[in-house]
Amino acid sequence: MDQARCAAGRGRRNRRTQRSSGPIQGDDRSFVASERLSNRCISLVRGDGFLPSLSAASVVAKVARDRWMVEVAHQRWPEYHFNDHKGYGTKKHREALKRFGPCPIHRRSYKPIQELTHSS
Repeated sequence: MDQARCAAGRGRRNRRTQRSSGPIQGDDRSFVASERLSNRCISLVRGDGFLPSLSAASVVAKVARDRWMVEVAHQRWPEYHFNDHKGYGTKKHREALKRFGPCPIHRRSYKPIQELTHSS
């Protein structure tokens, strides 16, 4: 199946899913939160609201990321105090960004980082 047909099918599937009142029954395909598609993957916009397994994966990913920010990122870049805010946009984090600029793990595509780097 080519990319255009996959994208069109994904849009119809998501609209059907959003209208459905019951839970989605999985099959042998994988559900992913991504735009990358194949014939064995389905991309569901806001899929964590429909599938408990996607909700759980989202929580696990957040916990793993937060743990990494405390245990690894804070050790590498202590001036940002990642152990206090885990990279979320707190006042303390914004102040460190203004003082030190973004470090290698800051997403340059994130609008507040872009604004900060373009205003300096």
